[in-house]
Amino acid sequence: MGEESMYNLSSRSYDYRSLFLDNHKQPKQGHEEICEFMKQTYSIKNNNFILNCYKSLNYLDDLEEKEHSYVRKAHGTLYLYLWLYDKELKNVIYTGEHIELYKKMLELCFEYISYNIGTIYQSNVRADNFEILKNLYDLYYKFDKIKYDNDCENTKYKCAKNCFDLYKEYIEDCNKKFNDDFCNELENFRNQFNRYISSEPECKDKDLYIPKNTYARKSVVPLTSLVTVLSLPTFFFILYKLTPFGAWFRNRSRRKKKNYSNIANEEPEILPATRISRISDMKPYKISYMSM
Repeated sequence: MGEESMYNLSSRSYDYRSLFLDNHKQPKQGHEEICEFMKQTYSIKNNNFILNCYKSLNYLDDLEEKEHSYVRKAHGTLYLYLWLYDKELKNVIYTGEHIELYKKMLELCFEYISYNIGTIYQSNVRADNFEILKNLYDLYYKFDKIKYDNDCENTKYKCAKNCFDLYKEYIEDCNKKFNDDFCNELENFRNQFNRYISSEPECKDKDLYIPKNTYARKSVVPLTSLVTVLSLPTFFFILYKLTPFGAWFRNRSRRKKKNYSNIANEEPEILPATRISRISDMKPYKISYMSM
């Protein structure tokens, strides 16, 4: 098993499906205070906010208590942000980034009920990777909505088309806009998405199948060139010393060297006097030309 990564969402172990269910558990101690603080502080008017806030805190409670790795807990915490933003936070009038509202809620979880989930989240999701992770998690969240959310129950094709278009936007020039981990996870997403639409009657045969896309990893081309250059001397050494071609080449080189040496040591040929006299007696040919 490889090292866990924040980009590996294809094998999620946390209970993300509970967010799409209508069953609302009773709030636990400290939940009411947190949700009321959020509603009053940020002037949230939506009547459903309290219910969705309770659901979020129960979800965080499960993440806190169950024996997930820290990376898996961070997965689930960031995923919750996408869900809560879609249901509530995007409608809150706020001059800053809405993720700050979510971080405040995580801080309140630590303050009121001693949840350590916020610390785990912030150690894995930082300013330098938040945007790229958010894009990837949002793609998976939209995919999960097709399968589990009531919002997509009667509009599965439209929801699937949104996923399809978002994937195309991300995969195009992927290695220029994102990193290798992100682009590799898109391939895992593609496989899951294609399996689903091929079995969903409303999406099957609707031009939603995502073909395989290849992208040039940024490190592959330079690394391949470097390895090739470094391996050439070894290749030629083995070829010269340990193969029949090397023996043939050495023999050929010796013959050429010997021939050149003979030419250099040869005496110039001295013609006999009789041949010289015959050459001098040769008469030149006379060639006549027709006059025009």
